[in-house]
Amino acid sequence: MERVCSVQAAARREKDRVRKAKKRAASKSDGNAQEGDANRVRMAHLREVRKAVGDTQEADAKREARARAAACREPLTAIDFLDEFYASTTSRVNANSRLLDGTVGTPEYNSVVQDVLRDINDFVNVDDDTEERCRAAYMEAMEVEMKVCGTCGIRDPDLLYSELHLDQCISTDWIVVRPEALARLDALPPFELLRRNDAGELEIVHMHRRQFHNMYTRGDTTYHVIPEAVLADRHGSGYIHVCPACAQARTRTGVPGLLDNHHPGSGHDVFDDLYYDSNRKHKGNAPVSSIAAGCDYGRQSFYDEYGILRPSQLEPFSPCRVSHAFCRC
Repeated sequence: MERVCSVQAAARREKDRVRKAKKRAASKSDGNAQEGDANRVRMAHLREVRKAVGDTQEADAKREARARAAACREPLTAIDFLDEFYASTTSRVNANSRLLDGTVGTPEYNSVVQDVLRDINDFVNVDDDTEERCRAAYMEAMEVEMKVCGTCGIRDPDLLYSELHLDQCISTDWIVVRPEALARLDALPPFELLRRNDAGELEIVHMHRRQFHNMYTRGDTTYHVIPEAVLADRHGSGYIHVCPACAQARTRTGVPGLLDNHHPGSGHDVFDDLYYDSNRKHKGNAPVSSIAAGCDYGRQSFYDEYGILRPSQLEPFSPCRVSHAFCRC
């Protein structure tokens, strides 16, 4: 009994749905018909007004132009329809080339070959003007202004860099090298490297460890900055480009914390206090990937400046290959 009732209820709901759908369709058609009648009445009234004032020249000219175009238009043939179909798809490019295999050895083969050659010239051939435009567009796309962050060394054309004038940095800024640790670094004795003189003989060059660090000195202040990234403005003062991460770190107020240089049992100075803590919980600390936080991988630009032989050039003089890996923990 319950199943019969549920079936009857479903039938009633379906009947009611169909009735409502027909009612909506009828009201919609009535509305469209009324709107169409209103448009026809409005256009007829507009034509009568134009005739009354004699303003029918524009409409007559358009009507005559359409009539002349229709008279000059030739009736479409089956080939014209096929050509329009191929033109609207990618098949137009290889429509003739598909006939090559089927016409080999027939009189139509040479004609198909000529059609394919014309298609190649129309669709495949790249003329000199197009080639020059492509080359110019490529050169323009390659001329991207590559900036480098002077405090971390990142190069990304998609980043929005800002300028930082070194004169704006105060003594407690994490960009500034602490003079106490720098004085200990400068007090280290120099070491010896080799270079070739004009006669081709090896000679000793005395270098200092500070030259291997990415530091820039201006006046009495030394900065944790890549020297090659320092630019000069019109006033003669130095400035660098700073990435968004390093720029945001400079907005955090507070005195940055130095790394602990106390290592019990160690007999040499590791100069950890030359760098700053990168803990983000402490305001004013250096960014994690910055030189000031210890991410200084050293410099080798002085090799060419002093004519010093690179390690790979010294391997032929060594009885074995020597490799070094430096890690900061």
